Amino acid sequence: MGPIGRAPDGAPIWPAGLVGSITHTQGYAAALVARAADFAGLGVDTERLGGVTPDLWPRLFTAGEQDYLAQQPDPGRAATIMFTVKEACHKAGGQRVLRFHDFQVTLSGDGFVAHRQGQEFQGRFAVDEGLVLTLAWRR
Repeated sequence: MGPIGRAPDGAPIWPAGLVGSITHTQGYAAALVARAADFAGLGVDTERLGGVTPDLWPRLFTAGEQDYLAQQPDPGRAATIMFTVKEACHKAGGQRVLRFHDFQVTLSGDGFVAHRQGQEFQGRFAVDEGLVLTLAWRR
């Protein structure tokens, strides 16, 4: 495999032939790696429930997404999931600047589809003991 380098902005530099992603939050860290022949990009993100508060929603979500969140039985949980989806998709997309409003996310069960400028991302998420873990990929 070889060493994992680090770009000036802190992003990992994967060895040739590999794609991957790294995430961490209080008390948890994860990495996801695959062959570049199988995926164009991979992303992983994790967050603790409760950190994506309604005052952050205008910066993170479109007006339609905010309406969707407000209608959910547990808006804070749904907002944290949507936030991690956008973060994981950003990592899978390979662009340096994250613009949250560029992603259009549709949640379904424990999965999602997201779109950004002609790119489609798919993924899954899980919530356990106050932690949201989201995996995203594009082929």
